Amino acid sequence: MHRPLYRAVAILTLAVLLVSHTPAGAQEATPVPTVVGEITIAETRFGLADIVPTAPVSIVHYRIEMPPGTQLVVAPNPSLEMYRIASGMVTITLEDDSTLTREGVPDRVLPGGEAAPLGPGDGFMWMPQSAGQVRNDGTEPVVLLVVVMIPEIGLPAAEVGFATPTP
Repeated sequence: MHRPLYRAVAILTLAVLLVSHTPAGAQEATPVPTVVGEITIAETRFGLADIVPTAPVSIVHYRIEMPPGTQLVVAPNPSLEMYRIASGMVTITLEDDSTLTREGVPDRVLPGGEAAPLGPGDGFMWMPQSAGQVRNDGTEPVVLLVVVMIPEIGLPAAEVGFATPTP
């Protein structure tokens, strides 16, 4: 691997570790954005993930655009997924309990099977082996930002993210 790739993997790993060790609680204050020069950094804490994929994992970021009237249906799989709504309104229904975030902090646990509307800045964790759906019932497009931890064990060769160096 090249040095910048090592650095990116290390930063993402640290971010995931920080997210996974942050206890959920509605009493937490909204994080204050960090300002460094002209750069503003806003944090989202997804809560505590008590189930994580077995290493090694590929960490992938997706930007998903959903036109009005569309839905994203996900079958149970071994990935841990963290969603944040960038724009628009969605309705989520997940098979298992999920921590919802509002304004960057864990807000409440959505019971499995219950629907919840989410808007810009809101987010949720999609736990491994849980099915569910995200719907755009509105009239405006939705943009979702998603970080997924995908275990590489058992994936087809074309799906594996990083090459293994030869000895």
